[in-house]
Amino acid sequence: MIRQTEERRHSRHKKWFATTLEEMKAFLAIVINMGLIKKRSISSYWSTRACNATPWFGTVMSRNRFQLLLRYMHVEDVDRIPPRNSPHYK
Repeated sequence: MIRQTEERRHSRHKKWFATTLEEMKAFLAIVINMGLIKKRSISSYWSTRACNATPWFGTVMSRNRFQLLLRYMHVEDVDRIPPRNSPHYK
């Protein structure tokens, strides 16, 4: 669950909704393709300018949704996290 903090009136974070397995597969497909197609910024992958367009990205998911998933994605093996009272806890 994303904690609601004070955000701008039209913040894209207010449009958050739970993801699905299919959407995460699409997210990973985009990340892999970003490794194959090099651009200067994340937003440039969704550019509609004729000289810079790669339309596939926009057909998979919106730029805003991709950026939300990227921001909140967290992968960690919970079995390897030391307890809070451990000196190795971060």
